[in-house]
Amino acid sequence: MKERFSVISKPPFRDFRVRQSAVNASVLYPNRVGAKFSDEEITVLKDWAKQNDLYVASASPTKLELIRTDANPLDLSMHGARGVKAEAYVQKKLAEERAREKKRVETYRKFSEYPSSAWIENTFGKDFTNPYNKLALARFLDGETKEPVVVISWRWKDGFEKSRAIDGNKINWKRVKEAYEKERRKRKEG
Repeated sequence: MKERFSVISKPPFRDFRVRQSAVNASVLYPNRVGAKFSDEEITVLKDWAKQNDLYVASASPTKLELIRTDANPLDLSMHGARGVKAEAYVQKKLAEERAREKKRVETYRKFSEYPSSAWIENTFGKDFTNPYNKLALARFLDGETKEPVVVISWRWKDGFEKSRAIDGNKINWKRVKEAYEKERRKRKEG
């Protein structure tokens, strides 16, 4: 006996729409309106249904009616064209996430090459911002840019306080740079 809610395998042919006709029954239609299943497609779907213990109530070029005979619910909504689209979307999002992670790692690697990187993480902490902002701050402290182009949040507060860079409700970037330069001179002398 199959487990309740057992997994139904994906069919080899998935260019169809699904309509739930009952809790334990579904009707498969060709994906394109007006299209018809070929004899080969009907055979493939019938064989797939049999492999998954589904009863084929009727089969025609315009629809296939399937029933689950073990009284368990039958949900084939993600087995057809809708599932193919959803899986493609998930793969696209995973690829985008991998690309973002690769870029984040590369940006952090670039940040780590700057002389100011150790001071930044010692002063502000390792997780005070993202690698892009760390890189922008490092470029500013090491003289590549005149002003840091960064987005700050409350997480920067400890570093600003250590650098004595808070002027009322404004940040004095000159003091941040002076604090870094002072630390750098100390290390050269000591």
